[in-house]
Amino acid sequence: HVPVFEAHGIRFAVNICADSSYQLPAMAARLQGAQLLFTPHNNEIPDFVADDHRRWVRNCHIALACHLQLAVARPNIVKSDRPGKIGYGDSFILSPQGTPLAEAKLFKNELITATLKPEMFDPPWVWGSIYDTPGWLRTHLAEMLTDHRAPRDEDETRYWLENMAVYHRY
Repeated sequence: HVPVFEAHGIRFAVNICADSSYQLPAMAARLQGAQLLFTPHNNEIPDFVADDHRRWVRNCHIALACHLQLAVARPNIVKSDRPGKIGYGDSFILSPQGTPLAEAKLFKNELITATLKPEMFDPPWVWGSIYDTPGWLRTHLAEMLTDHRAPRDEDETRYWLENMAVYHRY
């Protein structure tokens, strides 16, 4: 299970940095009842790709919010003390519709907050729902995901587990 927590009447999960580029960890949290996804980042990337990276990451977060009807809070750092590397600090909070509720300015440390209301998670504010997916399709998708990226042998399993332990600290 992806850990899901509860505080102040809302269930939430955490996907750290690059994990938010993949829909499945967030989907697992949503299917366990998460309504809010925290995605802390510590981006310090080459300055010549920063704008493309910023757009890609923002689009991924908007997609997570819309497709999974999750509010998404993405904090990021502001940092520029290494030549050719920057942390542009584009923190934001999105509604379950993918609409920005709060945004920090680029290259500026700011505390941002937003209020989430229960009605933000209900129609007419959200239209399609992952819970509307027919059972046969959920079963078929689960089978495909089980077969996808299945380790071929013990060495591949070991490599995958070491990668998760070293790079993602699982």
